[in-house]
Amino acid sequence: MDLQYSLQEGGNVLCLRLVPGIYLDESKLPNIAGVPALAPLSITMENGAQCLKYRITGYQSLSVWLSQHYLSTRDFLQMELGLAESGIEAEKAGVSLQLAEAQQLVFFSGSRGRFLYIPIYGYCGQGLRNVLLEALYSASFAADIQSQYVQEVIGYLQAEAGFSLVGFREFLLRLIHRQEKGSRPEIYDVNRTAIVGVDTYSQEEISALEMSQKYAQEESLRRTEEEARLRAEEEARRQAEEEARLRAEEEARRQAEEEARLRAEEEARRQAEEEARLRAEEEARRQAEEEARLRAEEEARRQAEEEARLRAEEEARRQAEEARLAAVPILYFPRTGQQVRLVNPITRIGKKESLVDFCIPDNNTVSRHHADIVKKGDFYVLIDQGSLNKSYVNGQEAAPGVEVPLYPGDCIVLSDEVLYFQ
Repeated sequence: MDLQYSLQEGGNVLCLRLVPGIYLDESKLPNIAGVPALAPLSITMENGAQCLKYRITGYQSLSVWLSQHYLSTRDFLQMELGLAESGIEAEKAGVSLQLAEAQQLVFFSGSRGRFLYIPIYGYCGQGLRNVLLEALYSASFAADIQSQYVQEVIGYLQAEAGFSLVGFREFLLRLIHRQEKGSRPEIYDVNRTAIVGVDTYSQEEISALEMSQKYAQEESLRRTEEEARLRAEEEARRQAEEEARLRAEEEARRQAEEEARLRAEEEARRQAEEEARLRAEEEARRQAEEEARLRAEEEARRQAEEEARLRAEEEARRQAEEARLAAVPILYFPRTGQQVRLVNPITRIGKKESLVDFCIPDNNTVSRHHADIVKKGDFYVLIDQGSLNKSYVNGQEAAPGVEVPLYPGDCIVLSDEVLYFQ
């Protein structure tokens, strides 16, 4: 999927541009705002294209974070734990972990991860499990890192049976506890069942540990082979593009030569006709004048018809636009006299101008994002966004997150600010 993204100045905002053919799934947007593991999201239009803007102030991309940290055993386990717990928070909010397809879309601060959820139809990334493995392969470890912990985590993530983020978190917590106590490592079979004894390793345990290390080596070899295959495919693609470019240049040259030949033939024909015209000059002049007159009359008639058609179309468009605007309800704010047409599917109201579509200034009792007015088919509803000082419709309190229908003439009170739905 071709999502074009770039970090803006200061690294505070990541902007994803949606290419044609990608559609937003706005039904997931209410789930995102309250999840601390997800970056806050807004939707804008730039140069005619929809863009998703995420505020990631104070966070670094996972790839940058890894390049700046030389991980000890404790740092390594805390990093994996932070990513796993952030993924669990997203799952609890009902946002599936399609969100972590690439390290560029995973951000880190301290030991906490934050993800970009991309709310579009049909988008299905490779999941947090691959990001956890990718972090392992990309990390640089300090001298005190104990390789047994890395191998155990790799073995756990590569095992096929029933992976879950909750199970992985419990596994990491046991490793952290064991690392702090200085006890020997656990060895897991393919079903993640501990098979170690109490004091010494059995032959089966040693074999299991060797198998885990073998899995890690095979995975490293597989990734190397995959990278070589991708490089070969890229070279083949480049060569194919070069051959296509050369063929296109040759075709353009041939077409240019053909057009030059046709122009030369046309010029010769025109000269022959001019000589014939001179031989019968008077007759040609009369015929030319008559044809010119008829053409002028036809052109004048055609232009008149075209102008009349354009005027009719413009009048019809204007009337249709006036009818459409007349049907759109208005949110009236008596204190300032503002009247806002509710043309968008969602109109966000609050005192934080950068978070809302309709700002109520100079009133600290209004929440930053106090409430939304949402279009539902042919009618509108008010949804309180968990505001501190409540929302009311015709004197009745609107419970947070509950849709309250709106009708013309309804009085809306946000804290102590009065608005009218007309």
